[in-house]
Amino acid sequence: MKARVISLVLLALFFSAGVVFYENSKGKYNKELHELRSELNTIKSDQVRILELKKTRADYFRKVFIINRPGAINSSISDFINVLVRIDNRKLRFTGVNINSRTGAFDFEITGFFNRVRNLEDMTDILESSTGAFILSKLITGKNKNTFVLKGEVSAE
Repeated sequence: MKARVISLVLLALFFSAGVVFYENSKGKYNKELHELRSELNTIKSDQVRILELKKTRADYFRKVFIINRPGAINSSISDFINVLVRIDNRKLRFTGVNINSRTGAFDFEITGFFNRVRNLEDMTDILESSTGAFILSKLITGKNKNTFVLKGEVSAE
């Protein structure tokens, strides 16, 4: 009988120790779960703020791009004309310069006369290196083969 009571008491102590250990572990896990939920809520709120910030920045850069676009094209055209003005007119003579602006770039067509082919090649090299021009076509015509038509484009961005 005494052995049964002792084994029942030991069994009760063992189960109560298990319950205490379980409740203690459950409390730790509940605390960690609460911390993780609060971190998740913080991350979600930060994500919402980040998305709002991205939208605000996109709107800002869109507005800045639209506002600065005419200035960028004007600056590119000005640089282009500056380079053309500095070319020696004894070697090349221009009869016409046409510039057509479009979004983010402008197209140009230059017509004129040259003394030597090397002078025309020098001008195209200067335009490509100084203004970032992309020469689309170079046509040499005329009965003396000294008339040229030069077409190209310059990016303003």
